[in-house]
Amino acid sequence: REAAEYLASITRPLRGQGIRVQTQILQGFPTNQLLAYEKESGADLVVMATHSRTGLDRLVYGSVAERVLNNGTVPVLMIRPKE
Repeated sequence: REAAEYLASITRPLRGQGIRVQTQILQGFPTNQLLAYEKESGADLVVMATHSRTGLDRLVYGSVAERVLNNGTVPVLMIRPKE
């Protein structure tokens, strides 16, 4: 529910400007879910936040954004969230 409310608050202003936005909440291994959804949805663009992990954090957690960028079939816009 929190995820749906958050996404609604982000997309509402975009839709108000006439921008077509589609959101989806997925469960499972992030990279697999995102790549499968990209193909199923016929998306033109994937927009995702990246934490830009480096060093040990990157080794332990990996980079979902990097895997989506390297294995996806559409352009990816990565945004670094504000702290």
